[in-house]
Amino acid sequence: MATRAIIGIINDDNSVNSVYCHYDGYPLYTGYFLKTFFNTTDKVNNLISGGDISQLASKSNWENTKYPTINNKQVLKTLYYIDRPKSEFINERWENVKPQKHKNLLEFFQRDNGDEYKYLFLPSGNWNYRQNGVWKCYDTSTPTKHPSVIIPDTSRFYNSNEQMFVYGFSKISKVKELAK
Repeated sequence: MATRAIIGIINDDNSVNSVYCHYDGYPLYTGYFLKTFFNTTDKVNNLISGGDISQLASKSNWENTKYPTINNKQVLKTLYYIDRPKSEFINERWENVKPQKHKNLLEFFQRDNGDEYKYLFLPSGNWNYRQNGVWKCYDTSTPTKHPSVIIPDTSRFYNSNEQMFVYGFSKISKVKELAK
């Protein structure tokens, strides 16, 4: 069973760019990894530029081969749908997995992928005077509850002594070249 999420960043013109994330969208996993490893506008834009995501921090690739260890630490990387191998049943097209552009926040919150959580990155600058941006998490599964959710500073799913998150954008540069 997947816990789906939408990950977005608000732009200077109040538009929002977003992608879909299929697995482990709850705050203790996706929220934690976003807050810990994607805390600048450049990192968030790079993440979103890769298109829709299967899992934000995966131990293995699409062939279910574990990523190598580095300095005795298990590598974790973002698993993008555009990187899924083609087969007779699967042929991810960029048009189907590319980031979505919403003209405003309302349009972002109206995006419905059956998601349980929406994450919104508020970059530094304008009214946000912090050096890095801030992540906000909203629970979209129960609209009668208070929608804002706290993103934890620690997670039982990440141990820095045993794991290492690696920013990886394997096919993205090819996709960007093709999109020009």
